[in-house]
Amino acid sequence: MMVSAGADQAAWIAAGNVSSGKRPRRSAGVAGCLAVLCLILLCDQAAAQSSGVYSVSPEPETLDLSGFELTFVDEFHSVDVSAAEESTWYPRTPWYGDFGEARFADHGPDGPFSIRNHRLVITLTRTASGQWQSGMISSVNPDGEGFSQRYGYFEARIQVPRGEGVWPAFWLIGMDRLDGSSDVAAEIDIMEHYGAWPDRYSMKWHQWGVPSPNGDGHNWDYSRVYLDDRDLADNWHTFGVLVEERTITYYFNRREVWSAPTPSTHRQPMMVLVSFGLGGGWPVDPNLNNVEMLVDYVRVYRRR
Repeated sequence: MMVSAGADQAAWIAAGNVSSGKRPRRSAGVAGCLAVLCLILLCDQAAAQSSGVYSVSPEPETLDLSGFELTFVDEFHSVDVSAAEESTWYPRTPWYGDFGEARFADHGPDGPFSIRNHRLVITLTRTASGQWQSGMISSVNPDGEGFSQRYGYFEARIQVPRGEGVWPAFWLIGMDRLDGSSDVAAEIDIMEHYGAWPDRYSMKWHQWGVPSPNGDGHNWDYSRVYLDDRDLADNWHTFGVLVEERTITYYFNRREVWSAPTPSTHRQPMMVLVSFGLGGGWPVDPNLNNVEMLVDYVRVYRRR
């Protein structure tokens, strides 16, 4: 999510302690073309080796949470999104604010956040000036105040938006992204969806600041979930990740779909983010307006 549009486009083709910051929050050219073609082919080859394929079916859940306890929950009975110190959610990234083609706005009469049937609605609109406006939420503010957790299971139930150019995501960022204690930023994308491919989403981890073997500027690994010709936006789904000292395991509707070794940089408390971005390096339908992303809940657990 933190990557520049070009790099992200290439990537797409191709014992847990709770930390509450300073205070606890309430729970809740031809040559150029050939080079690009080669990059696409290389990335596709890598993707074929690591991509997960998941078919929508009534298979039983594989995740057992009986040995976990709930440490953070927001069921969205109300909107608690603002820059105020006591709020549950901060309304943009706590390190620099916006990304993509839409500006993230605060909660208010003309803002992107509302509640309907005890669910958070994030609405993408286009203003009279032609600027897209949307929203995102972060569990930590720029002062490092809020909820973060080292290790555990992070889950959200979401109905993603529909349309060319939509870019919803549920993701985690390491707390040292804020305090400057490391030159590497740790990121886990639990769900990153591009509207250009309505039948799939990607899972990914990033090490920003660590060059990768293929020289693309940062280190990463990823996989995808495919829905067998169904659109992700057709239904509600749960997206989750279990972060442990040795393994990061991803879940779709509480069924395991991919796992990867945990990089050493990711063994730290991580904040929670949900965003309705736009673009991400891909074309955007100029007629997009009043498009909704729905969030039923965000929950975090840790082992007892």
